[in-house]
Amino acid sequence: MDEKVIAAINQNAVLRSLELLCAIDNQAKEKITGKNINIRFSVPGLNPMILVFSDGKLKAVFDNSVKTNVHLRFTGVEHFNKMVNGEAMPIPTKGFFKLSFLQGAFTELTNLLESYLKPDAERLKTDKSFAEINTKLTAYVAFSALSEIANHDKVGKMVADHTPHGRLVIKVANEPFIAVNVDNGEFSTDMQNCENPTAIMAFDDMDTAGGILRGEIDSFGAIGRGKLGVFGNINMIDHINKLLGLVARYLD
Repeated sequence: MDEKVIAAINQNAVLRSLELLCAIDNQAKEKITGKNINIRFSVPGLNPMILVFSDGKLKAVFDNSVKTNVHLRFTGVEHFNKMVNGEAMPIPTKGFFKLSFLQGAFTELTNLLESYLKPDAERLKTDKSFAEINTKLTAYVAFSALSEIANHDKVGKMVADHTPHGRLVIKVANEPFIAVNVDNGEFSTDMQNCENPTAIMAFDDMDTAGGILRGEIDSFGAIGRGKLGVFGNINMIDHINKLLGLVARYLD
């Protein structure tokens, strides 16, 4: 697999999902309470991401004008991917006196994220709150990874080039959750609502969404049972489903 695509997913889907984790998990919120620090990740070939910790909240931004306390550099995408896998260390070029945050609260956050993205099967069955957060994070990572694959993967680009322009909104229990934007073959993912989406993919509840995203429930069967609905531009949904099929290759 392409190391650059993996790096783009690791930064813009996996690490970026810490933003959502800190918004929906009380343990994560506690870990960043009182922390005011900005961490910049500079990976060659990728748009730098800055994690902004402020007043118990976390926001991922891609704005070079934002000042940072800590600057982590990487020699290449391979170096960054090894860091994510725990096999290498970043090169800090700023914020040496803030490294205790990286070794403490930040590492605890990433470990907590991993516990949700690589869940204990028994806990998924017995802990409804845990399962709901797992589903939200899994959806966030999967649809964010979809955009990175569309923008960087060779096969993904071919699919993206034929995907209709517009916006797909994913709903759970009739509430907008996440959206995929297509602008002349360029994809992006966000959590903003849209009043007039090009297409809608609607899960009837969190259990259905989680089951389909984890591969436990067949999507076509769910459509037949009325638990998954697709509306609007079916051509757009068809192409996005093809991209979703590529996501598992990179996230497994």
